[in-house]
Amino acid sequence: MKALARLILFFTLCFGITLVLLSAGVFIDRYLDAAVHIPALPLALLPVLLSSLRACIPAAVYSTVLLTLSYAARRGIPFLLSLPCLFLLVVSASGALYLGTVRADRFDAMTRTDRPRTLGSPGLILSQRNIATVLLEDPGREQGARVVSIPGQKLLYQGLPVGPGNQAPLLPSASAKAPLPYFLQSILLDFSIAGSRYESLLAQGYHYFIAYLASIALFLCSLGFIFKISVWPLANVFTGALVFRGVLALETFINSREVLEILDDYIESGIPRPFISALVFGLAAALILLYSLLARLSRRRRADG
Repeated sequence: MKALARLILFFTLCFGITLVLLSAGVFIDRYLDAAVHIPALPLALLPVLLSSLRACIPAAVYSTVLLTLSYAARRGIPFLLSLPCLFLLVVSASGALYLGTVRADRFDAMTRTDRPRTLGSPGLILSQRNIATVLLEDPGREQGARVVSIPGQKLLYQGLPVGPGNQAPLLPSASAKAPLPYFLQSILLDFSIAGSRYESLLAQGYHYFIAYLASIALFLCSLGFIFKISVWPLANVFTGALVFRGVLALETFINSREVLEILDDYIESGIPRPFISALVFGLAAALILLYSLLARLSRRRRADG
């Protein structure tokens, strides 16, 4: 019971800390994007927080399972104990957060009466490096007039920044953030695709969402043997992180429209398409668990013999 209590406590701490950090990062990222794009995003606090929370739940699931499996392997918690506990914790925590954010978002939409605020007022200056843009109208207007200052050129006046009446070439979208390395961009892109997949399944029905979330959680938990390959715990964490990165890419690949159409035509069993990817991950997890069980029994028989 002490091992179970430590596992639950560690998972709760990891999931909570990871979710808070990722949510704060996504929230700040969206505000930075709002500061340099026109029209400006509304600054209603609760909707942005809820959308940020939903966007980072897949990343929190992957990160927390990675750390918890590493902790269970290092502490010697039995596999048959850690697997069902971790699976139930992942599904219950993630499902409750997703459903809770949807309910809270609907409640906020029904009760909010204030008008969304926009960033700044006419005369707001947006700048990056040596390029500056002065907004001559309300920043909430998508086609407001502006003046652009580019080093070595005359001031450019854009009365209508889009359409055939544009008086100056459009500037590339400016960002207030330094560009991320490619591997981080690819990871964030895959996590955003996974988050969109979760939301689309939730919109189609709770049973689709829970089934897919359970299959992903079971598949991740079935990879616990990776964290016992090396006697060095840190090496197992890095190995698990690489494997989980591959799982995230595999999830993006399987959920693509072309692959789902191929699987749907190949199975031909009348299974709803939202269940197909869940079935794939569930079967893969079952095979991995069966192989792990047979390998464990084989090692015990050799030790007894």
